[in-house]
Amino acid sequence: MRYPISTSLQNHHHKNPISFHVPGHKYGLVGGVKTESRDTLLKYDVTELTGLDDFHSPTDAINESIKRLEKIYSSKGSYYLVNGSTVGNLAMILATCRAGDKIIVPRNAHKSVINAVELADAQPIFVQPERDIETGTYVGISVEMIKEVRRTFDVSACLLTYPSYYGQIFDIKAVIDYCHDHNMVVLVDEAHGAHLLLNELFPPSALALGADIVVQSAHKTLPSLTMTSWLHVGSSRVNIVELERYLSMLQSSSPSYLFLQSLENAMEFVYDYTEKKEYVEHFFNGRKIFLNNLQQTTQLTFVEMDDPLKIYVQLNGYSGYELQSILEQVGIFGELGDAKGVLWILPLQWSATYLEECIGRVKLLKPKNEENIMEERKNIIDFPSVSTIPYTYKDLKKLEIQISPIDKALGSVVAEPLIPYPPGIPLVQRGERLTEEIGEEIQSLIKSGVHVQGITSTKHVKVFSTI
Repeated sequence: MRYPISTSLQNHHHKNPISFHVPGHKYGLVGGVKTESRDTLLKYDVTELTGLDDFHSPTDAINESIKRLEKIYSSKGSYYLVNGSTVGNLAMILATCRAGDKIIVPRNAHKSVINAVELADAQPIFVQPERDIETGTYVGISVEMIKEVRRTFDVSACLLTYPSYYGQIFDIKAVIDYCHDHNMVVLVDEAHGAHLLLNELFPPSALALGADIVVQSAHKTLPSLTMTSWLHVGSSRVNIVELERYLSMLQSSSPSYLFLQSLENAMEFVYDYTEKKEYVEHFFNGRKIFLNNLQQTTQLTFVEMDDPLKIYVQLNGYSGYELQSILEQVGIFGELGDAKGVLWILPLQWSATYLEECIGRVKLLKPKNEENIMEERKNIIDFPSVSTIPYTYKDLKKLEIQISPIDKALGSVVAEPLIPYPPGIPLVQRGERLTEEIGEEIQSLIKSGVHVQGITSTKHVKVFSTI
């Protein structure tokens, strides 16, 4: 049956229930909630009542919905995540890494990956990914890089970010095969790839290429509420008992049925998209028209990424931060801006009005005169090809922490990672030294208006005082 969770919620609503249970809004009756919200959302915002199944031990509607997800994604096991891909990354690493285990982590890994490695008391072996020449952004790692790691370290797991935040891919199949040949578990943060199985015109999913665990953010590219994700198991190398234990431990004991319903709707959207050829044709035709109009009638230039859902837009004379600002002034909000351009994530379904409105607003933007073109920042930090933190996380917990102005903290070991957000990729990790080069880059980011997590409003950072 399609939509079992939605059906169970509708059946419950048709009972015209009187609430003497949580949540406190009582189907929207308490708190002066607007009628439209009460009628469309809050009537389905319930707790785990009779007939609605148990999220942490599903046997009915939720279980049926998850089994359908497994079939659609061809996984050996799938799980709904109501705490975002963050909880998926935490669970898959905690379930596969023990204290002291070494895990390969690319420098473009999300902060949740690093947090998971610390919680597992494992040792991250950082690898500097290859960069895209045109945009200067990280792409991925190669088999040769993993071979370089193995010359020094005995690693048991490899974490991969695929596709990159910007939508670039690499030969992940070769990496997966090599890792498996050398007894490494492959964990993939595929947060930006929940849509990849829609059609062969998109890059292949890591799940289809043999990864052991894949975490996907349904909300990033599919029509699902923010914080909704899912996790897929791809092989028998995964300890399912441990994985489920950590998922139960880390996820909320009060799951939102709005999230579960949204995940189910996104899953059915995927099913319809894969079954109906016209959906794919509509997307690619709309994309072609949009990019042609962008190229022919506006001053913007753009780079098409490996993932057709993403483009990187630029405007002569402007940094990406400046371009992001002026786009927002005409009501166009991109995913993020960086030194060179702005990343856009396109919709999987177009409308003529959407296209016309966007192009009309972009036409208002004009390039700067050549004499006003700002000097481009380097925007690239030269990290070692392979590196690790020279301390265990357990040792770091014993050290005293002090707060220092960032210019006085150069050369110190940071006690909290410094993370430009978005995209949430640390520039310097907890336990690493704040070099002069990284310090200059952070100061430049702040000057450009980028929010950097780990730095206070007075430009202070936390450092260890005794090392």
